[in-house]
Amino acid sequence: MRKSGQADLPLHGGKAPRWLFSRMVKLSKVFIELVLIEFGPDKFIDMLSDPYWFQAFGSFLGFDWHSSGLTTTTLGAIKVALGNLPPDSGLFIAGGKGGTMRKTPIEIENTGKYLKVSPTHLQNISKITAKVDSAWIQDGYNIYHHNIIYTSDGKWTVIQQGMNPQNRYARRYHWHYKHINNTLTTPHSGIDTKNIEQKVFNLTAPKSEQTKHNILNLFKEIKASEIESILKSLSEGQISLFMPTHHDVRLKYSSSLKKVILSTYEHPPQSIHELALSKLGPASIRALAMASALLYDTNIDFTDPAVFSYAHGGKDGHPYPVNIKVYENTITILEKIARSHGKESKQAISTLKKLSQLLK
Repeated sequence: MRKSGQADLPLHGGKAPRWLFSRMVKLSKVFIELVLIEFGPDKFIDMLSDPYWFQAFGSFLGFDWHSSGLTTTTLGAIKVALGNLPPDSGLFIAGGKGGTMRKTPIEIENTGKYLKVSPTHLQNISKITAKVDSAWIQDGYNIYHHNIIYTSDGKWTVIQQGMNPQNRYARRYHWHYKHINNTLTTPHSGIDTKNIEQKVFNLTAPKSEQTKHNILNLFKEIKASEIESILKSLSEGQISLFMPTHHDVRLKYSSSLKKVILSTYEHPPQSIHELALSKLGPASIRALAMASALLYDTNIDFTDPAVFSYAHGGKDGHPYPVNIKVYENTITILEKIARSHGKESKQAISTLKKLSQLLK
């Protein structure tokens, strides 16, 4: 899969006040209704997959453009808004923050009767994207928020966010169905970031592609006992594996690591996607990548794969306090447009288009 992009945002505590969040839900709902009327559900998926558009949309809803909470609160408002739309709208969302994130597979299953594709397909997409951004890209940002937004015919985008408590930043990752590929080689595009990390284990880069294939070969060509011996030697420093000094990735071979790796030999993955769906976590993937690089003389990449407008202000008063009167007026006008019919509807949509050209 190819990511659409990623964004880094400073961590801000607290949450959106109730008076703002309720309005964010209303504005999100009527905005989505207009998108469905004018373009259809696929367009909203495309919009969300763009990190710059998503940031602008969060600002449009009145949240702080530079806050990590923009991601969680905007997606929370979208989830409530979509929940208030009928299933025949063709748009669904699963997942969320913390414990809600772990309910993603169940929430997808619950929408199965409205889908033209197997819920299992979308569940696997959710698992793959979460695994890649937590284990295949080890950049110091731990995933704590995960949403998959999808259509009845299986179009999807994944937006998830990781937290780095050391540098007080959160990093947002975007995925899009149009860029799926069999090797999960995923160079980023549209990156909005202030922090380029210097020590990143990146198994998604083109430079690491052969290493991924060779990890699969390990399970086919090398005995489990040989892998165990190699990994022990690596962790004890008995075998020298060249890594740039400023990209020091250490391996600690524990009994739990041994158990996970050796148990995978019982049901070895047959493809890159199956490898991503396996139980191999960050430590196991890092160990197997290093073993693969040593055995097959391949490379591992260690580089980081890493102007918004204000319609209504921001909740913390930046760049100015939220103007509730203007906010309510926006909702009212958009609701009238979304609920108009015939000639009146065409005239309203035409006016919106003219306004967008004026802004350009």
